[in-house]
Amino acid sequence: MRGKLARPVLKPSGGGDSFAQVNNLFDQAGMASLFPPTPPPELPKLDKRSLPPPIRQAIVDAHAEYPELSLHEIASICYVQFGRKPSPHTIQYILATGPQPSRTGRRYKRFAEIDNPVERRKTILKLHAEGWTAKNIAGYLETSRQTVHTTLKRWAEEQFAGIEDKSHARTGVSALSRRAASSILERGHSLPGHAPPG
Repeated sequence: MRGKLARPVLKPSGGGDSFAQVNNLFDQAGMASLFPPTPPPELPKLDKRSLPPPIRQAIVDAHAEYPELSLHEIASICYVQFGRKPSPHTIQYILATGPQPSRTGRRYKRFAEIDNPVERRKTILKLHAEGWTAKNIAGYLETSRQTVHTTLKRWAEEQFAGIEDKSHARTGVSALSRRAASSILERGHSLPGHAPPG
């Protein structure tokens, strides 16, 4: 018939039944029936199901200790500690479904409650090593961001000498080489500002 698309003649290698089945399939699906079926796309897996228990526990513990941490910040903390960065959606799900926090109180005192200046700086460095940002460290310890930045800058430039008070560091630790410091410790003496080993 003029103007009408001619239907292809299908000649399968099987018997008559196969011929009828292919033609019926063509009637139902058209040209798509002539090509192999496209497999359906894989559904994305929610990584909450594959997160190990320590990561799930770290997520709820971080939120319980400092609720001001955002979902993205908790994800960054997980990445620093475990090398894995869960999605904000996954973190939100875990916070809603558990597990329960393993602790209810603070791990570290507020900045003003820590009498020893060296311990103050160590606390900042510990939180930084866990993946906390300067903003969150300052908020958690209730100190200024400038104090946190100054401590991290001293650590980056001076390492362990940057933890000590400047009065000690000028005449003591910063003036010692690593070899000299090791020699002093081996002889049972203490570095300036440190107690002798017990």
